[in-house]
Amino acid sequence: MEKELEVKVLSKNLDKIKKDIISKGAKILAHEYQDNILIDSSANPIKDLDYMRIRILEDSYQNISRKELTYKKRVADKLVRSYDEYTVIFDDLENMKAILQLLGFDIFEATKKERESFAYKNARFDFDSWDKEFFPFPYLEIEVKNEDDLDSIIEDLKLDRNEISRKSIKELKEIFSK
Repeated sequence: MEKELEVKVLSKNLDKIKKDIISKGAKILAHEYQDNILIDSSANPIKDLDYMRIRILEDSYQNISRKELTYKKRVADKLVRSYDEYTVIFDDLENMKAILQLLGFDIFEATKKERESFAYKNARFDFDSWDKEFFPFPYLEIEVKNEDDLDSIIEDLKLDRNEISRKSIKELKEIFSK
């Protein structure tokens, strides 16, 4: 299990932020093309703020591919979202989906995402662009170990706190689909 603290930066200045962190020494970690399948059950829905997904990723930077099943359990809701994250890597997508269906999961919402990831100041910066039908615009997700690191990053990059959201993609999708 991993702990995850994250926020999303909903800004029109993502290119500027990316150039800024690179000029300040950020290291590229990955450039991924992902198929994401959000999973749920119509009979026994997953709790509102938790979620489960299958991710199939191709990383052109590291030249790797992987299939993983992740359950994220929300554990706190302060300035940043905090999750306990449980992930397993598997090799057979159809068998994994069959197992999930046998367990009662019958909702599989598939979408695609491109992600560029960087390490900067004790944080991971993920620049995400989903299929437009799934989510209408790109955003930056910042994962940190603690809130002090986030405050330091916000100050260092002069990020607008009004553009920072602790909402999940599921919550943001509901807001922007209206």
